[in-house]
Amino acid sequence: MDKGILKKFDQAIEKNPELAEILRFHRDILKEQIKVANKQPEPEVIPTEKEAERMLVNHMPLVREWPVKVDVKQFQSLFAKLVEVVREHRPETEAELEKIVGGLKEDDYQDLIQLFAAEKHGDIVEKANELDVNEGLFAFLVFNGLRPFYIAYAEPMRPLAKEEAWADPQCPICGTPGRMAKLDGEGGKRSLYCSLCDTVWKYKRLECPYCAADHEHLRYLEIEESQYQIDVCLKCKGYIKTLDARELSTQPYLLLDDLLTIDLDLLAQKEGYTQDPDLANQ
Repeated sequence: MDKGILKKFDQAIEKNPELAEILRFHRDILKEQIKVANKQPEPEVIPTEKEAERMLVNHMPLVREWPVKVDVKQFQSLFAKLVEVVREHRPETEAELEKIVGGLKEDDYQDLIQLFAAEKHGDIVEKANELDVNEGLFAFLVFNGLRPFYIAYAEPMRPLAKEEAWADPQCPICGTPGRMAKLDGEGGKRSLYCSLCDTVWKYKRLECPYCAADHEHLRYLEIEESQYQIDVCLKCKGYIKTLDARELSTQPYLLLDDLLTIDLDLLAQKEGYTQDPDLANQ
């Protein structure tokens, strides 16, 4: 991972003092993640272009056949450091963090790695309930503790994810749904961003990334004098924030843009839209 990302955060903190607290928090998380990501060796086995294409055209992300290798001790060590970052920035979580640290055994870290890889997020929630801790806080620590391993894994895999072979709203590398979008290039082609492995891939501009509804069901909430807009779907009530990057001189880091636009999440939710339409419509 490029350490220059931290400079982007520093600049954003200076320009957005009202968001300084949350940006510093995520900067400190990211700082620890970068250390771990940059220690990771390349995957032992990398698919050929034909092998990758075979998976992608069948709507299967590469991780399904070539899994991420996570060093358990490194994950456990990073998990502990993230606990300290949360403790520093969110002292009100002290009691919850103590339960997590005191409740997790050595074998639990390996179990969490396997559950996450198998997308058994319900079992991770069950573990939080077993520890009697906040589900969101526990999931945050697990997700961010594993994130650098997925980022390191994705780097050599991204060139294999050819645009013509993948047109799904999930990440072609790890399968995580895209939750932030950007427009760039001639005509403003749309790309989605994976918050787990930092991959960016092309996706149809006039299709809902949640329910695949076409342009007849799509609208956008335009923000005056802003490079951002909120794309919404009238069919499933899903929304995704979009950065118009066509006039930017440097490549954006969409994790940062996601944090800078928390007010747009509040606006979209106030209008009745969600980033989890499947849950909302159950």
